[in-house]
Amino acid sequence: MTKTIRDYQQKVDQTVRVLGGYWRPLSGLARVIEELGELAELFMQEEMDREDLGGELADLFVITASVGNQYCMDLNEEFSLMAYPIEIEELYKQAQPVSSKVDGVMSLLTRAGQIARILNHYEGDKKKKPTEKKRRLGEEIAKFNIDLIALANLNNIPLFTYVNQILDRDVVRDKNRFDITHDPTTEPSLDHFRELTKGTPYESLKKVWGSYEWDESLSLEKNLQNTLPTFQRFGKVGENEGLEALVLEIVGEEFISDEENRNKTIQRTLQFFHQFDPYIGQDPYVNDLGLHELTFRYHFYGVEFDWVPMVHRQSLFLLFIRSMS
Repeated sequence: MTKTIRDYQQKVDQTVRVLGGYWRPLSGLARVIEELGELAELFMQEEMDREDLGGELADLFVITASVGNQYCMDLNEEFSLMAYPIEIEELYKQAQPVSSKVDGVMSLLTRAGQIARILNHYEGDKKKKPTEKKRRLGEEIAKFNIDLIALANLNNIPLFTYVNQILDRDVVRDKNRFDITHDPTTEPSLDHFRELTKGTPYESLKKVWGSYEWDESLSLEKNLQNTLPTFQRFGKVGENEGLEALVLEIVGEEFISDEENRNKTIQRTLQFFHQFDPYIGQDPYVNDLGLHELTFRYHFYGVEFDWVPMVHRQSLFLLFIRSMS
């Protein structure tokens, strides 16, 4: 069966999960810069080791794919939007040739700069200027990897052969090396939601973030506090990266024992997040729960959400679906 770029992206995700999860996106960006420095250092050597070069190029694919995975990027989708094939063998043939190693590295640096700009807007301290061109992280990572394939081709490196080798090595070498981390794409709430919605219309939602893992020893509000940064990040990046929904899992019999308790829990949850909305008070039709009195949609961080409560086993799920209208 022909392998596509998404197949390797998914293998990166599977490997990361085995190793404990994703680093914070800005840490991933730092790793991209680190690997670009090591690549440039290799090219400066009089005699360059082919295996080292293949490994460095593969590392850059793995790290950029990891960062993109944290925003639900689909490389098949991104490559198709730019009229590139998604099959690896065709990509090898159609990647635009690069004239020299220097030009290849400079192109990667330019792409990395755009990735850094976007991540600084999303996760860092730099605010986006009103006049700044709209850029998506998924698109810039796809462009980076097209240039990466071209540079690999110039050096007769079968890039994805080395990607396979790197990932297979890391699963063995780095198992139990890293602490378990939290990321909205790997939280248990997302797995539980997938189990709950299998065979329902909500199964079609692909680009979904999950809430921070619930701790039953903490109060409702303390647990919601843990998820607040995820919800805020969703508000900042959701529209630009095409995120579809965020699912919040509330665990505990006391929250779902009867309809009255469920309704109280939902009210407390909506009120909790609403108090942290920077747009609070700007729309007179939005009440103190964050609900629009005409559409009944939830408003948070400038985003409108259709919201759906669900009960499964000992959990109450609140699904916030970003409104596309």
